[in-house]
Amino acid sequence: DTYAGGGHLRVVSNGYYGMVDRNGDLVLEPVFRALSNFHGGTALGITPEGTMLISETYEYKELPVKLERFHSFNGRTFAGEAITVDGLKWGLMNIKGEVLIPFEYELILPVGNGACLVRRNGLFGLVDGRNTEILPLIWKGYITPSYGLLPLRDATGVYRLYDIEKRVMLETFNAAGTSIPLNPTGISEPGEGFVVLHMNEGTEYLNIQAPAPGRQIVKPGS
Repeated sequence: DTYAGGGHLRVVSNGYYGMVDRNGDLVLEPVFRALSNFHGGTALGITPEGTMLISETYEYKELPVKLERFHSFNGRTFAGEAITVDGLKWGLMNIKGEVLIPFEYELILPVGNGACLVRRNGLFGLVDGRNTEILPLIWKGYITPSYGLLPLRDATGVYRLYDIEKRVMLETFNAAGTSIPLNPTGISEPGEGFVVLHMNEGTEYLNIQAPAPGRQIVKPGS
């Protein structure tokens, strides 16, 4: 690991995580099955006994839900997996111990602008931090978001591009000054920052990070 979150370093002993400070002194014993770095003065960890919030003075506070795994801890909220009557399910919690999104999903992934990608019964959709639906759970797959765009695959195999910031599907792109409907028959991600749209009339290569002159995705309202 690397020093982060106020100069702490996570260490591993016999498969369990602990933490040392910049002096190399052990400040958290290696008793955690999972352990985050410090964010905003707080770290999150899972011990065999439960889920713990850890202050920078190394005091523990146990949360009311015992997690199996977690990710996306930012010092305020985090996605966690817990055992429920329906098996292992994911939800979203805050550091107060409040459940923001109930533990009912097969996957949950914060994607930005208060939105979370979720999966239930094999289908994907988007909800906000209070589990209010943004996009219905009708999508068959997704590609990791890049530059604020989330590709979602529908039942026919077609991917659509969702603008996370504006919370709209992209409908057009600009080619040589002309606005063209964005009706791809497929989409793939060949490399960092690149999206290839296979258009009905051909294949257009769009570099989201540094578009070629005169050819770039135009977001609605821009």
